Amino acid sequence: MLTLGLAGCARLLDNTCLSYLTVDELGDVQAAIDDNVCDLRVLLEWVEREEKEGIGEAPYPPDFPKMPGEPRRVQPSRRKRA
Repeated sequence: MLTLGLAGCARLLDNTCLSYLTVDELGDVQAAIDDNVCDLRVLLEWVEREEKEGIGEAPYPPDFPKMPGEPRRVQPSRRKRA
């Protein structure tokens, strides 16, 4: 199990050192994933509540309006030639 003191947490949050963390330092951080069972009922209740409120899921792929000055969103190889 991975336990970190305050210095260890600060080191993990420091973006400059993230590329230097190794498996040898951290160990297998997912080794105990099956030991921590969580109940999904709360998440399912959130989904039901949000569906009733009309929130629904986020669109996929995301549908964002094109902003002024934004370049084309199509791959150059798929762009229609004028």
